[in-house]
Amino acid sequence: MKTCSIEKCNNKYRAKGYCRIHYQRFLRHGDPHKKLILHNDYKYCTYKDCTKKHLSKGYCIKHYRSILKPHKVREFSRTRRAKKRNNGFEKYTESEVLQRYGTDCYLCNTPIDLKASRKSGNAGWQNGLHIEHVIDIAKGGPDTLANVRPAHAFCNLTKKPIEMV
Repeated sequence: MKTCSIEKCNNKYRAKGYCRIHYQRFLRHGDPHKKLILHNDYKYCTYKDCTKKHLSKGYCIKHYRSILKPHKVREFSRTRRAKKRNNGFEKYTESEVLQRYGTDCYLCNTPIDLKASRKSGNAGWQNGLHIEHVIDIAKGGPDTLANVRPAHAFCNLTKKPIEMV
């Protein structure tokens, strides 16, 4: 049985004198010795000055989520919940909601601070923007532009859910 021509590699020969791994490195990079940094090779977060344990793609959970676009994560979550319950959904953006319904909270009719943080616990989060479903997805409401309104985070989290009739 032929073996790989790379020193200290005893894997089975595949092509051009290399095993499968070294042959792939040769094809991708032109160098069978080039070792890629795999995500599972990280032990700690690679974000500057962070010493937390690595979760995925070299980042801890906090930095991994901050690198993703938060509005895309929210959109995916909404759509997934509506599809799972067979409620119906349509694509819309936060700017479409604000353009159609304005920037006042539909529950208390006071202006929403669009610059305020949306994350609870941060300063001023209560006045931040939440896209509120008039009839909650969990209660049978669709994820459509007609069923959403802008609301303060605090108003959204303290209101009673409305069930679909």
